[in-house]
Amino acid sequence: MLQNTDSSYGWVQAIKDKNIGRALGKIHQTPNESWTVALLSIQAALSRTVFAERFTKLIGIPPMKYVHYFRMNLAGDMLREKDDYLLGEVAEKTGYSSEVSFSRAFKNNLVNTCF
Repeated sequence: MLQNTDSSYGWVQAIKDKNIGRALGKIHQTPNESWTVALLSIQAALSRTVFAERFTKLIGIPPMKYVHYFRMNLAGDMLREKDDYLLGEVAEKTGYSSEVSFSRAFKNNLVNTCF
């Protein structure tokens, strides 16, 4: 997921950055929130443009792509670890409004990561 190998980029620097670190924490704490770049920039106390540019520079992908990847990884973990999760529960816990929207996103994620 991370594209930059320079030591001034990546997770350590993103977490150390108080603004980006705060936004990452919010994404991880509440993945079911209806996140947008605007809402995340408010959490980071930065303008949308500065937030999006800094996030992308440090993490290597844009904020909403990161939210999507995080949600898909969380969903995959939930589906692997516990057989008794209903698809609707996984959708709700990962920020999707319905089983259909979650299924579509999950299938698209599988296709995009396999090819």
